[in-house]
Amino acid sequence: GAQFAIDLLAVMEEKTKGNLTEDEAEDLKLVLSELRGRYVQINQLIAQQIASGAGGAPAAPDLSL
Repeated sequence: GAQFAIDLLAVMEEKTKGNLTEDEAEDLKLVLSELRGRYVQINQLIAQQIASGAGGAPAAPDLSL
């Protein structure tokens, strides 16, 4: 679900190119960058836990801004 939302925002960014103010375009770019980074970080944490054999639920990462 998270990947779909990120992809959807990327499509929105592409489709609105030239129709946003500079501030709006920059905000969208920053949000996408932050979401992509956190998505990768969470996937890496999950992969590490799986590799280490921690069968329980993954610890919640710090997602505070």
